Amino acid sequence: MSKLNRSVLGLVLAAFVPFQFFLPSNSFLAYHYTPPPLFTELLYQNRMMMAIRLLLTFSFYANANSLLDTREPKEGTIRSLASIRFISMTWVAAGHSLLPYVSSDALLPVLSLWNPLLATTFTNAFLSVDTFFLLSGILVAYLFFKVRPPSKVVKNPLTWIMFYVHRYLRLTPPIMMFIGFYTVMSPFLKGPWMAAKPRNSLDANAAQACQKYWWQNMLYINNFFGMRNECYPITWYLAVDTQLYVSAPLFLISFYISPIIGKFLSAELESIHFFFDIFYQKPWTRCPPYLIGIGVGYLLAKLKGRKPKISWVGDLIHISLRSVTYILLNYSSKFVRATYNNFSRIGWSLAVSWVIVANHLGWGGPIARFMDHPLWQPLGRLSYCAYIVHFFIIQYVFNLDDRPTHYVSIWQSYVYRAIPIVVLSYIMAFIWSCLFEVSTTKLEKMLLEGLIPETRTHVRPIVSTTGELRIQEGKREV
Repeated sequence: MSKLNRSVLGLVLAAFVPFQFFLPSNSFLAYHYTPPPLFTELLYQNRMMMAIRLLLTFSFYANANSLLDTREPKEGTIRSLASIRFISMTWVAAGHSLLPYVSSDALLPVLSLWNPLLATTFTNAFLSVDTFFLLSGILVAYLFFKVRPPSKVVKNPLTWIMFYVHRYLRLTPPIMMFIGFYTVMSPFLKGPWMAAKPRNSLDANAAQACQKYWWQNMLYINNFFGMRNECYPITWYLAVDTQLYVSAPLFLISFYISPIIGKFLSAELESIHFFFDIFYQKPWTRCPPYLIGIGVGYLLAKLKGRKPKISWVGDLIHISLRSVTYILLNYSSKFVRATYNNFSRIGWSLAVSWVIVANHLGWGGPIARFMDHPLWQPLGRLSYCAYIVHFFIIQYVFNLDDRPTHYVSIWQSYVYRAIPIVVLSYIMAFIWSCLFEVSTTKLEKMLLEGLIPETRTHVRPIVSTTGELRIQEGKREV
């Protein structure tokens, strides 16, 4: 190990070892010396000392309780989003678990992935990322128009400054801490799979790239510098989502002024997508799902639970057309593939939007009851950290083998690779979220309350990357 790696590892251990002793002792004090039913209520009483509040933000026990809370969400919450986040995250992990088979010792069986049915369930996992963009757009618009702030708030520059500052403080600590962790630990992931990688491959060079280009991730501009210079490759999504979030006020204000202007602007920018489709990691390519989400969020906020009348005949025609299209299409046709490449993200976003709208307005039936179940809430809250850690888990799992990577079948890959990767990702995500995500969320809340007292009562349009993270503390929400 080089002197640089040894010194960096020493610094990380010096920081983490005391931290690990601090957290259990802090959680012990919080649990045993404060009555549990009153624990979260006391956090926001003015008479409580700021130092105690600051200390308790790092309580693993309290943070775990926040993450695992399954109480019924308040009225008006879009309940099905938690289940969609979790399902999309498992789809991301399942799709990424196929990538290491590119270096398989037998490539011929990999051609079986071109089977249309399997392609729609596994190899099209890239659509799960578009689902996340859709959810982000829905939430940013829904939270804004649900309260519909007065015009003086919309015109106040401080509103939009806090709009950006809030998101940056929420998202950056977990991902940057993990990049530091990955940079130190990645060189220790050695096995036949990593040994078979070329020296200039993304997996082999990821840690070195993080040492040089970590600042790109901190500024969320890493998707503009090419994959060869990209630190921790999957973070391109966080960069694109942040860039779309930066542009969101343009559409929010447009809808605020006039729904017609907002719809026109969204439709015009969606059309740009077709001219830049080859740029997979660029915001102008991935904007259609986000813009559709803003429109859906605006619609749900305006309806406020009212159920418009729809005809069952339209539903029947829609289902019939989809079924006929799926059966009759020739998937080897260049025209079909080109059409699918151009319209798949928009079509998928519209389909998921319909599921969300139907569930929220009470048309979902048993499917809505399944997707709205409170047990999905902890899994949905962990989706952001699960996305962050899953790429590292994939490398860890594949390097456990004692022989070169061998592809057998898609189902063997799913059972033997994808399921363990998802389980381990969520276990690590739970720990990571308790340590860094929930703690920094509470610290950010305290910081804003101290600097701007009005934020204690003022509702701001906010959203996290993979959805909304609202940590309940007693009767209040962080």
